[in-house]
Amino acid sequence: CVHCVEDGKGLEIMAVSGTVWITQARDRRDVILTRGQSFILDRQGRAAAGRAPAPRGPGSPRRR
Repeated sequence: CVHCVEDGKGLEIMAVSGTVWITQARDRRDVILTRGQSFILDRQGRAAAGRAPAPRGPGSPRRR
């Protein structure tokens, strides 16, 4: 599930559980948060946040 925010500069997003992925308009970085971490949106425009895919290590089965 992805949640979008318009003009949310200053809004704090916190990962309550799991891992959260955040991307903002006109920003090349993607932010990844783990449980307990937070990030304050620092750009106007659209931001999207959602569950980040679990990292796969060598030998990990693929999820379908």
